[in-house]
Amino acid sequence: IEPSQTLILDTTKFEDELLAQMHDKWRYNIRLAERKGVRVKFVTSDVTNFEHYFKEFYRLVSEGTAQRKGIKHYPKEYYKKQLQINNSSQHPLNLRGGEGELKPLLFVAEYEGKIIAANIIVIFGYKATYLHGATSSDHREVMASHLLQWEQIKYAKSQGCSEYDFWGIANEYTLDKRGKSWEGFTRFKRGFGGQERNYIGYFDYPLDKPWYFLYRLVQKFRR
Repeated sequence: IEPSQTLILDTTKFEDELLAQMHDKWRYNIRLAERKGVRVKFVTSDVTNFEHYFKEFYRLVSEGTAQRKGIKHYPKEYYKKQLQINNSSQHPLNLRGGEGELKPLLFVAEYEGKIIAANIIVIFGYKATYLHGATSSDHREVMASHLLQWEQIKYAKSQGCSEYDFWGIANEYTLDKRGKSWEGFTRFKRGFGGQERNYIGYFDYPLDKPWYFLYRLVQKFRR
């Protein structure tokens, strides 16, 4: 489901312009990560060492970000299938057409030989979208997440993308509903600049109101 509020970065701008519109602390953190020796690379699911990098990504998702911030995560196969979408012409979600191929990528940040941050982005047509991210509790002082995001933005720009979608934020109207976990990553995303874009969102239209009431009641207790 597409988030009703998101943040869009105009990647047609020069790199200097993109850096200039960031919060000054974000620019500093990017340079700090570079000085500390953080290295960023990306892989696709058709490379020989993909399983190694994917295993590390899921470890960070399940043992790092989810436990530290209380953010729910998906089963391992959910993420793997997203990364495998474009690598089989028989895949039902392999989209080809006027806008080009759907290209999912796993970006990782390494420090002292260890993966400490990893993100999944997808490129389709003119837009790159940041879908999932995870970080380690170790070496947070080297600001790997800032450099990782910046390298993803630069890569999207190099691929001809005109927009980089941070895929979901909370604003002053939705923050209370979203909860504290959204406050932190919304602040992180806003630090890179960009413009907020709002959509109508999604709504339920119950065809059977008694059954719908029962469904909502069950969902409430499951939470």
